[in-house]
Amino acid sequence: MATAYISYCRPLNQDTVTSLLLACRTLVSENDCGKPKWDTIHLSLACGGGNIIAGFAAYNELRGLPIKLITHNVSAVDSAAIMIFTAGSERFATPTSAFLFHQTAWTFSSNVDLPLAVVSNALNWLTEYERLMREVISAGTNISDAEVARLMREGAIIKSADAKMHRLVHDIREVNFPQDARSWQV
Repeated sequence: MATAYISYCRPLNQDTVTSLLLACRTLVSENDCGKPKWDTIHLSLACGGGNIIAGFAAYNELRGLPIKLITHNVSAVDSAAIMIFTAGSERFATPTSAFLFHQTAWTFSSNVDLPLAVVSNALNWLTEYERLMREVISAGTNISDAEVARLMREGAIIKSADAKMHRLVHDIREVNFPQDARSWQV
């Protein structure tokens, strides 16, 4: 068995996550005489965050793949993209990478009258999404739920050295794609 590589350098939304998951499923389904070709996927991420629902979908589906997933922060992994990053059973960051934490947000249409129920529902969803996101991030790291909440409130940037201290990453190292590797750009 061998290793395949995926590079994801896109905003986080339903379309880009669909492309990422399609790439992963395609690699997982490739076989050689009936045996899977790949037992490991290295996923390089450079993502400024985006849609939290897409982030949860990617996180949950990536964790369900029947392969080993290794994630690499190659630039910035921000906001909801941190969940995708934590889906890796091994996680690495380049020396010049960072993670941005911030609170969840809701986009309302402009110039629209909003009844109290709509604003109240948005608050409920944002509160629950943020709680779930904190849970995902703290589950595989040394960052407590309360600390993740503080980082999100402050809009904190965590550089790779601090990310290692918190076990957000296992090590700091450059990403290395072998010249003849099976790779996919999303």
